[in-house]
Amino acid sequence: MSAFASANAWLVPAALARFVDRHPKVALSVARSTGHDEFERLRGGEVDLALVTSWDLVDPGAADGLETVVLLQDELYVALPGAHPLAERKRLAATDLADETWIEGAHPDCLGPIPQLRELIGAPPRIGFHCDDWAGKLALVGAGLGITLYPRLALGEPRADVVVRRLPRPLPSRDIHAAFPVDHQAPAVNAMLACLQEAAQATPASISSRQTSA
Repeated sequence: MSAFASANAWLVPAALARFVDRHPKVALSVARSTGHDEFERLRGGEVDLALVTSWDLVDPGAADGLETVVLLQDELYVALPGAHPLAERKRLAATDLADETWIEGAHPDCLGPIPQLRELIGAPPRIGFHCDDWAGKLALVGAGLGITLYPRLALGEPRADVVVRRLPRPLPSRDIHAAFPVDHQAPAVNAMLACLQEAAQATPASISSRQTSA
């Protein structure tokens, strides 16, 4: 199967632990997601199951010949430097972010559909840094160099110098899907899908109220 960085924060490990416990003789391999090419990798037999997002399914024909199952809805927050003036605001509006520098990541752990983000904040997002790694992105935020989107899927305790906030008007959301071939499905896919669904239902507690209080 293939998975992307924020899915590996807890969802994939939790599902793999269940699978290994139930099917110890089945060999598992997790490949790094290559972004928009996951559907072709599935059709070509390179992977048997892939985690993708609703951002990958905007094109109605993207998943032709494949089946997709929604695992969870992934709420998006904004991560700010702890010393940022906005971090102390009792209420944070999306338009407060119009003049900020953004930190971009690799798809699908990125800023998402830029036109939607532009409409939300009232200006084109000014992207100052690109970083594919979650630890690196949060380090850039903590250093006061910019802000970034923080998905619920990447749950965990952020750095002490980073705060995570909700917005009154939600940021563009994404759903997390499991995708797999319809016509040449590997025998273990259904077993792994069940483990993923169970893990998604047992999601860790939401980001703490201290981190997301507005």
